[in-house]
Amino acid sequence: MKVFGYSHKTKDELLELYECTVSADPQQLRELASFFESCAAAIEKSGKDWNHEHFLSSQEGINKTGPSIVVFNSDAE
Repeated sequence: MKVFGYSHKTKDELLELYECTVSADPQQLRELASFFESCAAAIEKSGKDWNHEHFLSSQEGINKTGPSIVVFNSDAE
């Protein structure tokens, strides 16, 4: 597994991160866990044809202000 990201200062430069920290309430953590589970199931079903998915929270403000969380299939073509 690899983790990538952008900083507010270097939005054009994709960085491979050594560590990431998630600061969230229990509802947000459950939504994120469900999102990861859904992505895993989609990859198992579609294999290399499944490319990526963006996390969308039920808390609308998160989607407008970030952070943006994207799962990418490491086996995608």
